[in-house]
Amino acid sequence: MQYQYAWSFDILGQEREAVPHYYAAIDNNGLESVDLENAYLGLGSTLRSIGFYDESLDILSKGTELFPTNNALKVFKGMTLYNLKRFKESSTILLQCLIETSEDTDIKSYAKALGLYSQDLDQTF
Repeated sequence: MQYQYAWSFDILGQEREAVPHYYAAIDNNGLESVDLENAYLGLGSTLRSIGFYDESLDILSKGTELFPTNNALKVFKGMTLYNLKRFKESSTILLQCLIETSEDTDIKSYAKALGLYSQDLDQTF
């Protein structure tokens, strides 16, 4: 029930009101896997959108630990790292996600180079 309240507040653009409901949904331990995954994503994204970057990173890190194949969690974590001015970590996550998920033939043709560059965009050769 808390999960539905949280999503409802988010949809209405009332992100701050959604936050306690997301926390309650996650802490309740009663959500099925998909809903729990989405609750982590919703809470992490919402916290980021209202400027609570450290809290967002904590939630998204836990979410990516619990659900390592969820690319949306990874992307939101990358955006949060950007907001925290942790640009290298952000770029690494976002580029890796792009490489792993893109069906674009141009991206695929440069996947090896992008993978290398994703580790440190400041490195020169």
